[in-house]
Amino acid sequence: MAREGALPSGILPSGVGEALQFEKAEFGEEPPSQTCAGCKAPLVGEYWEVNGLIVCRTCRDGIQRELGGGAGMEGFLRALGLGGGAAALGFGIYFAVLAITGYEIGLIGILVGYMVGRAVRKGSGGRGGRGFQVLAVFLTYTAICASYLASALREMETTRGVDVLRLVPLSYAMPFLLGFENVIGWVIIGFALWEAWRINRRLTLQMSGPHAIAVATPPPAPG
Repeated sequence: MAREGALPSGILPSGVGEALQFEKAEFGEEPPSQTCAGCKAPLVGEYWEVNGLIVCRTCRDGIQRELGGGAGMEGFLRALGLGGGAAALGFGIYFAVLAITGYEIGLIGILVGYMVGRAVRKGSGGRGGRGFQVLAVFLTYTAICASYLASALREMETTRGVDVLRLVPLSYAMPFLLGFENVIGWVIIGFALWEAWRINRRLTLQMSGPHAIAVATPPPAPG
């Protein structure tokens, strides 16, 4: 049994805050239906609008409870874990493509930015915010730089005697050590970092209500 004021399951199917990001939502003055977008219960007498969603009082209270505060340390650690896993997976995809085809496909970096961005946002409970944006950008750039390091090591005739751990800090500068020959790589990295940053924009709740539900007036009886 759900606790009173809890966020109903189904209103945010892809993580808290996901369904509230309606940049293109269009609603008129009247609700498009007579049911709550969250719990699907009939709306009786009044309704609220939350970022374009038409909801009942219980769902409004649940959204405000779940998203009204920050994610806290628990949310940050969850975002770090999920984002780190996505970054590792993205690096694995890059290295697998490189090993199988022999080609370095820089566009995979944009995919990494998307994967990491979505994972970090999920860890934040859909809230986003500046701290999560910085985290997503850092993890994305780390995964991309790891791919540069892996590519450099692969091109070496031998890695005997090479202290790989000492090369890790240097890997963060590798995208720029190639000079203007890597200008396309810079552009791809920029897109990847922007994607990770954009996905984790802070969720702003815009609530209005209560709004009265207009009751349809029956037509007058004939004659």
